[in-house]
Amino acid sequence: HMKWGQAFRVRHITTGRYLCLDEEKEKANTKLSAFCFRASKEKVEGAQKKRDVEGMGVPEIKYGESMCFMQHHSTGLWLTYAALDAKAARLGTMKRR
Repeated sequence: HMKWGQAFRVRHITTGRYLCLDEEKEKANTKLSAFCFRASKEKVEGAQKKRDVEGMGVPEIKYGESMCFMQHHSTGLWLTYAALDAKAARLGTMKRR
């Protein structure tokens, strides 16, 4: 079960490496590679820092909830993607004018 704000690590399925904030492999640790799910990008107060001592409990993220945001746990940075130029991607090997 997952809860909003619960820390987890993202592991690449073929290489086995964890997604990390720092590119240097020697410095990789849990603090740099921990992410969490958020329901929105609104700022959350310190209530999310408490730990669940009673086990896994009832899941807060239900099956089928597909809209969520990933945030780096210690820095608060949001996970995003680099978009390609849509027109250039369709041209293939041809050069764009």
